[in-house]
Amino acid sequence: MPADTPKKRLLRVSLIACGLLALFVGYGLFYNITGFGIPCMLHKTTGLECPGCGLTRAIAAVVRLDFAAALSSAIRARGDRS
Repeated sequence: MPADTPKKRLLRVSLIACGLLALFVGYGLFYNITGFGIPCMLHKTTGLECPGCGLTRAIAAVVRLDFAAALSSAIRARGDRS
């Protein structure tokens, strides 16, 4: 089996990154249109916001081109409350 060349490895990583980006943008569009998202078990059981919830809101805001709300959600997802 031939060894991977750096070009092939870069192509594979780029395709995976593009696929993940498409998946996240697609989920953001679906969430914006329907308002239905994947339920967060941490939030349901504890009432606390988890980083995933903040990132979901951030992705949905980017899809709406509301970058201020996206930044705010991303900062809250990191836990910076200052």
